[in-house]
Amino acid sequence: MLTDKSISVVIITAIFATIFTTIPLVIGYCTQSYLSQRQEIALKKHNEKIERYTKLLQAMSGFYGKGVKEDKEKFLEEYRIAWLFASDDVILSINEFFKVIDSKTRGEFTGDEQLIALSKVVCNIRKDIMKNETKLLPENFKHTQP
Repeated sequence: MLTDKSISVVIITAIFATIFTTIPLVIGYCTQSYLSQRQEIALKKHNEKIERYTKLLQAMSGFYGKGVKEDKEKFLEEYRIAWLFASDDVILSINEFFKVIDSKTRGEFTGDEQLIALSKVVCNIRKDIMKNETKLLPENFKHTQP
């Protein structure tokens, strides 16, 4: 025959068993949800970065040949925005590119140096997007025009 005390022990044991089996499930769900959200946010940031870099590279065409003033202005606009997301190497290579352009107008650099500086920008963008998992070098980028 069960006494009140033994019934209480059975009920308390059942409650603790339920709690101890439920807690790991709740913790596991919360952890999975948190990690999933972090991964989703990281992917969204990465895709936005690729989109911004694409706009920057498209505007870079203003520096080939005679170039189009609107593309140069767009490049400068994208450069300012790049300060919010681009790696230090990308910003520094763009700064170096601007230095080459400025020196070129004074006759200190040739068009080849401008292309080399542009190649460094493209290579650093690639490194940033691919998290340094690339073996390509600036000299591997070929400048082509239609």
